[in-house]
Amino acid sequence: MKSHALITIIIIIAILTSCKTSNIENNKNDQTRTDIEDVEYIWEKGIITWKPFVNKIGELVLEYGDYYFVYSEGEYFIKLINCNTANSNIKDFKNKFVNIKISTHDGLWDTNDPNIESRVGPYIIYDSIAEINEPIKIVYNDGNANAYIITPLNFTYNPGTYSGGEPRDFEINNILFNEIFIKAEQIATDQEVKINSRIKGSGFLKIYFKDSEIKAFIANSSTLADFDYYLYELK
Repeated sequence: MKSHALITIIIIIAILTSCKTSNIENNKNDQTRTDIEDVEYIWEKGIITWKPFVNKIGELVLEYGDYYFVYSEGEYFIKLINCNTANSNIKDFKNKFVNIKISTHDGLWDTNDPNIESRVGPYIIYDSIAEINEPIKIVYNDGNANAYIITPLNFTYNPGTYSGGEPRDFEINNILFNEIFIKAEQIATDQEVKINSRIKGSGFLKIYFKDSEIKAFIANSSTLADFDYYLYELK
């Protein structure tokens, strides 16, 4: 009888311990989900990019990669395991200009478990995403009549009648084009520097998308000067 009673007590303790552990795990998972659901999201415009994975010794692993979001605040890793991907496939938005509802964070990239080795740094998660269009060319004329024509593969500079230096024509990659586009789109849609027509010292910016285009006359301002300097340094 004593042995039966002892076995019964051991079984009860095991069951209680198991339930407690299970509840801890469930609470932990619930808390993780709650944390994700309760974060604050804001709408941003930018480009979804993809980069091949780099292993510990610096080699590119081309069959694997990560998605990033490039916008006015910089380039951020997208932590897909925490994103609301129920109604979207991130592959469909690769190199596309999008409107995306994001939340920025800093922490583990590859897991939510602090006991597992992971890359660490700033990242975003998203709740909603919608394609705006795909940029294909940027044409810019600065206040000195110097002209730039920029595509995802090429950067062309044609100096104007003033001392604009030598013409340049060279190849670029999609990463640099995306960076230039984000800066150009931000200026072209900035109502504080846009004007109705071209005047002395102003700039003219035209962005071509796959299915549309936007154009803007930009007032002579610190914003325009910063953009001029940025392009000048690239050439």
